[in-house]
Amino acid sequence: MAGAEALFQLMLQRRAAAAFDTALFATTAADTDRVAGLLHGLTPIDTLADLAVALEALAGALADAGGSGQIIIATDPKTAATVQLRHPLLAWPVLASLHIPAGRIVAIDPTGLVFGTGGDLDITTTIAAILHMSDEPVEIVSDVAAVADPVREIFQTDGIALRLLVDLAFSARPGAVQYMDGGQW
Repeated sequence: MAGAEALFQLMLQRRAAAAFDTALFATTAADTDRVAGLLHGLTPIDTLADLAVALEALAGALADAGGSGQIIIATDPKTAATVQLRHPLLAWPVLASLHIPAGRIVAIDPTGLVFGTGGDLDITTTIAAILHMSDEPVEIVSDVAAVADPVREIFQTDGIALRLLVDLAFSARPGAVQYMDGGQW
């Protein structure tokens, strides 16, 4: 099929971007498989009813933490649209992510962030692999009588499996990220 490879590559890149957003804006701690989310260990700023006052509070918190005066706002799509409609002259970039909870606004001082990557996306394909097709898989073989389902052999189903790997790390200096939860603007 002409164009199928490009379509699948685009789909994988979008899934990778979604996974990155989810990890970046997470409140979870680091473990053996991932770095801590930028919001891990942070206490959210008290939610304010007025959007302009909320943005001022976030900017003030960044400034109080030694910020550079540069600010990027990241939030859910609805809140991003609200910010842009109510404040069309806002000089800060407003980024939207489907992977930020509704009503959460994250303010970032970009000079306080560091990102590192191991290079290009490593996308591989195979026609011979066993896949455990579950978001919460159990061991396929264990000493207890557990059924690990659904498990599929790609060769037997005449399929193609794709895998995407990329090494990525990020961190922020203390105070370079502030956030507010639960806004209803």
